[in-house]
Parts: sequence; structure tokens; C-alpha cells
Amino acid sequence: TGEGLRYEGLSLFRNEGNAYKSNLLAGDSYISSKLEAYVGRQLLERTREYVRGFLERELCGRYLGKLGVDMLICRTGDGLYGLAPCVEINLRNTMGLVAHRLYEQQAGQLEEGTFEMRVVYAAGATGLRSLLEGAVQILTELYEDSRYAIAVFPKDTEY
Repeated sequence: TGEGLRYEGLSLFRNEGNAYKSNLLAGDSYISSKLEAYVGRQLLERTREYVRGFLERELCGRYLGKLGVDMLICRTGDGLYGLAPCVEINLRNTMGLVAHRLYEQQAGQLEEGTFEMRVVYAAGATGLRSLLEGAVQILTELYEDSRYAIAVFPKDTEY
């Protein structure tokens, strides 16, 4: 904002290889509880405050717009879990922000944590339509030559 940084919320996403796959549609408390199970509440809160301070120092007055910070929870060499607090900073609208806002808009209609927003790719439009079977909501317009879509599906894996 013109007055400083505004925190909107957390998102929880998964990749397939190096490519984005989907975001869980859930609120902050649900996502926090998932993340805290791996790294604890204190580390998550300290990280949020540290990243916020960094962004305020480095970006306020230099950038106005949406942004997202990708973090990563990973298994450490001793079998525990650690948090990489900043894998990348995206100075743009992100799939996480889209998922967060979609959940906020539809919170009363979606059972928390049971749906995901997924990007679907296909070689051709006919294949795309078959991949979208089972979607409860398609978020992008489909054209005759569409090769991808963003849609809401019942989640098919644990996050």
C-alpha cells in the first residue's frame, strides 16, 4: 500500500518436479497448523516478522504492487524439518494470492482444506476438457484452442 506493507495471508502449494501444481484452498489458521506441525509456531511467527521487516526496508518507497514470498519446508540431514524462509520473492500477483483470495471469497461454500486450485495443461483443447472433468469450478475462460486452465478440484493428495 502507499502506507507500507499489508500482509494478506499464507498459502500452501505443491510442485511436481520444478513446476507449480496446485494450492490448497484454506484459511490462515488451517495452513498455519499444517506448517507448525513441521517447524513449530515460534519459528513460523519469527520468520513472518523477519520477512516483513526485510520487505519493508528493501521495498517500501521502491515498489508498489502485489508480491509473494516462496518459502520451503524441507527435511534436514538429521531427519528433522527446517524452513528456508525465502526461496524467492515474486513482485507480481501469485497463484498463492489468487488461491488465498478465492478461499476468502468462497469460505462459506468450500469445506476448508478439501479443495485445491490446480493448473491443468494439455496438448490440445480436447484433451484439456477431459482433464477438467471433476472440476467443481473453472476459473479461466476456455477457448477452442485453450491449452491450459486453472480450476478448483477436490484435493487429491495431502499437503
